[in-house]
Amino acid sequence: MKTSIGTIVDFDEIMVPKLGFPSIFNYSKQNLIENTGALEFEMARIQLDLNSKNTLFERKSIQNPKLIDSSGPCKLIFKTSAVGVILTHSIRKYIGKTDKTRVINDELMLHYRYSGGTENENKSRDFSIFLTDFDGHMRMMERVIEDVFGETVPVFNPEIIIELNKCINEIRYPVPRLRIFTLNGCIKKNDSLSVDVHYEGIPKPTRMKVHGESLAGDCPSKYGPAKPCFYVAHSFFADLVSPGGITRIIIHLGRRKVNLSVKEVNKRLENGITVCLQPVYYYSQWQNIVLYIEAWRAQGATRFIVFYHSSTKDTWKGLIELRSWPKFPSLPANIADKYPKVDDSVFIFSYFLAMNICILDIKTKFGTVADFDEVMVPRNGTLIELANEQMTDTNVGALSFGNNYVAMEPSIYSSNFSGVLSPIFSKKGGPSKYVFNASVIDIAEVHLIRSFINRTKITKNSGGALLHLRFGTIAEEKDRVDKDFQFFPDNGPNHVSNMQDTANSIFNGSIPIFSSRLIDGVNECVQKIRKKANTCRSTGGMCREHMDQLEEWVYDTTEGIFLAGEL
Repeated sequence: MKTSIGTIVDFDEIMVPKLGFPSIFNYSKQNLIENTGALEFEMARIQLDLNSKNTLFERKSIQNPKLIDSSGPCKLIFKTSAVGVILTHSIRKYIGKTDKTRVINDELMLHYRYSGGTENENKSRDFSIFLTDFDGHMRMMERVIEDVFGETVPVFNPEIIIELNKCINEIRYPVPRLRIFTLNGCIKKNDSLSVDVHYEGIPKPTRMKVHGESLAGDCPSKYGPAKPCFYVAHSFFADLVSPGGITRIIIHLGRRKVNLSVKEVNKRLENGITVCLQPVYYYSQWQNIVLYIEAWRAQGATRFIVFYHSSTKDTWKGLIELRSWPKFPSLPANIADKYPKVDDSVFIFSYFLAMNICILDIKTKFGTVADFDEVMVPRNGTLIELANEQMTDTNVGALSFGNNYVAMEPSIYSSNFSGVLSPIFSKKGGPSKYVFNASVIDIAEVHLIRSFINRTKITKNSGGALLHLRFGTIAEEKDRVDKDFQFFPDNGPNHVSNMQDTANSIFNGSIPIFSSRLIDGVNECVQKIRKKANTCRSTGGMCREHMDQLEEWVYDTTEGIFLAGEL
């Protein structure tokens, strides 16, 4: 730039002052004073309409554009002599140490992005695209069009933009991203994986250093039961800039080379809800699974993905779509004595790892992560209807559902499912869970979205409820509260009949009698672990000897799921 003042704006962005202030150029000269290197402009989305011929400018629209109920990141006007490095929406570095970016409210950046939106009639329209001589500017624009095209002015065809947006919608990230999930000790800021990326049609791989971070945010974890655990779930990621598709990657793990195939993750378009379940181990409550599937399907769920470690033979019969989650392998001999056994020092099989892997496997528009004793319901209608209403073409990326502990009379474990029609609510509460738009989620935690791909997305309170049928919840009369939430949106008795038919079908009419001794056995093991100071609650691995004395379990024994090496 050879001028003293500069800016970087797209073809659909115009910076204007609010009414009553001088032009942007004069305004900038007045405010880019000493120690002010840039002025930050608040964004205002507007909509401009074409006239009936779709060729020239609609005067009324330009003179009084529609103000859309949508916002976005700011942009800047800056002193060119002050800027060292600039980002799209901020100054990363100034040449002088005293220069700052100044935020003022007397100016706007009008963004007339090609898309629809809801008009905001109540928001102040104290701006104008042209401050003076509106008719003169309109005549000038029309004259330019005539000079460029003569008498044959082309008709605007939106198909090109529509097709481009379709292509963009198929891409999960603005820039293709490589993501590798790992389980390891806490890493330092500059630690990285050495990765060879093989591209289609390119004989020589690209060597990259791929940096990572803990999926839980903190490492070690601040959560008490997980804090002593050595192994923590991580995500290593890097933007990809080379052309062509990736055929494979090779990770260099100390003396080992690990070949991994690559799976592309695109935007989810199929209407429905995918329900992810975190690793289930020593599971015996088959009644929960029957209710879970019936209730979630009634709310619009179309797919269930279960990470499976172990269960009783009876419970194993009721699972739907299994993903292997076996015991973790032994470390290589050369490092085995340096680190704890993975099974003994990873909190509940590192559920953060499983849930984020599952989310990438979702092909429906919406998803959730819910345990076998949790069902999310709206106040009215079905969950899929609420999700489409709240998260289609909006800034809402997830809907949060408050935790409600419920009990049933008769107990569901009597194999009588009629109690689900009148759940008994307890005063006791707990952390919420959520349903999300699967195309915008980046990193998930158990009770909240840690990050969205698009930073403008938010989590909204759904007004619904998480019905939590936690084993051992007893709703005594003094602790009961009345709430009008139900497991099923309609035809409750039909759903109860379906559940009874499902149970009879699974067990050929000979339904097993439920016993709490296996759940009590897991809890006894957990209590023993708690008594040991500074011990990771790695119940899946540390309780095996104890649980094997109580039951013959069906274990997942799939090999090659987890690969061990030294970072």
